[in-house]
Amino acid sequence: MANSKKSQSSDRPNVALPDLPDPLVDAKSVLRKWVKEGDKLVLGLSGGIDSVVALDVLDLLREPHGFSLSAVHIDHQISANSPRWADFCARLCSARGIDFRSVSVNIDAAGGGTEAAARKARYGVFAEQDADFIITAHHLDDQAETLLLQLLRGAGLKGASAIPEIRELSRALKGRAPRLLRPFLNVARREFEAYARGKNLIWIDDESNDNTSFDRNYVRHCIFPIVERRFPGYRTTFARASRHFATASALLDELAECDAADAMSAGALRIDALCRLEQARANNLLRFFLARAGLILPSAVKLDEIVRQCRCSSDDSRLLIELGDRQLRRFEGSLRLEPACTVASFVVGWSGEARLELPAGAGVLLMKKSIGAGIDAQRLEQHAVTVRTRCGGERLQPDCKRPRRTLKNLLQENRVPPWQRARMPLLFCGETLVWAPGLGVECAYQTAAGEPGVIPEWQGSAAAREAE
Repeated sequence: MANSKKSQSSDRPNVALPDLPDPLVDAKSVLRKWVKEGDKLVLGLSGGIDSVVALDVLDLLREPHGFSLSAVHIDHQISANSPRWADFCARLCSARGIDFRSVSVNIDAAGGGTEAAARKARYGVFAEQDADFIITAHHLDDQAETLLLQLLRGAGLKGASAIPEIRELSRALKGRAPRLLRPFLNVARREFEAYARGKNLIWIDDESNDNTSFDRNYVRHCIFPIVERRFPGYRTTFARASRHFATASALLDELAECDAADAMSAGALRIDALCRLEQARANNLLRFFLARAGLILPSAVKLDEIVRQCRCSSDDSRLLIELGDRQLRRFEGSLRLEPACTVASFVVGWSGEARLELPAGAGVLLMKKSIGAGIDAQRLEQHAVTVRTRCGGERLQPDCKRPRRTLKNLLQENRVPPWQRARMPLLFCGETLVWAPGLGVECAYQTAAGEPGVIPEWQGSAAAREAE
């Protein structure tokens, strides 16, 4: 059950820079390093003691520092008490004159567990906020817990770097995502508690924090109390170790960037350049290539296997390696990432609409009106217009000075990978192939100067666009 904690309420302080406890002065220096006057900050507010302390500190600093402050509460809909927590956070912000919103998310724990699914949903909401920075109340104890959990999972240097002070977020919508800033990483949990008691703050307790079936709670309640009895300074030394790992990881990234300058171009990784490197360095470059594409990095064993297959396969081999919702394929001496989903055959009619949603995950076809360019609009009115996938035997004459040729030959000549050909939408007028993406318009259907035309533009599925 959720509990509210408080002592006596206190009046709000003056806007002058407050005298903060020494540990929280660190947070003020972090804000000064990253945040400039006029920036918009959004605090992730759960209502627990950590985020309530963060709210109080940021509230004190927002006017002297010149940033605007709002808060977002994310309801994971796991606990029956979660509506009460959202109401509590709303009242807390209202009393301070801070803009507040609550967002409910659905947790899909299949495959990764509840903790990982909740974190993914939470960060998805953070990335879509209208802000310069998202602030979270991660602290020194969180840093230590994260490091141990990563080591127990067999993480590499990047994982063992634990929680960074600042990181970029990526968003699904267009526009620049806010950056995630954690100004309290040098502050221990006990110092949050002392601050909250000293300021008579009110907070809630999430009952799930005591559930040791969750890995983080088990580490917090069962392992670290024993560690602290023998190594009371473990929080600081763990944080120092994380910084060492982060430094080593950054150096490996720099090495990978040097190797990538010769090996990566247009989203592809040259296999000959990869195979010239010794195993550890090849793995490092491959890891860098996959991270650039936003993939969850595979294990060291998986990286070894990918490099081994690259060394052993020939350029005409059908190399295919599954990586979650992506596939790693070999084409013309390079590794390329493609969406794992395959597109089924389809036929869909076009009736003049500007946007045609294609079935089977094939994306969208935009039909833009033009004058003197694209497909002759009047000729398209002579027969039914359909958009289809390949059946075989199609022919096209995009260059009026050259004979009509097979679509297969044109795709090969234009170096279109085989797996992309199957999902490519083709536009037909009656039974005549009129247009193919990247190849052009059939000669007899090309628009004359000054005549109305239509220019098709294929936008593949989101997964395909990311891969390409």
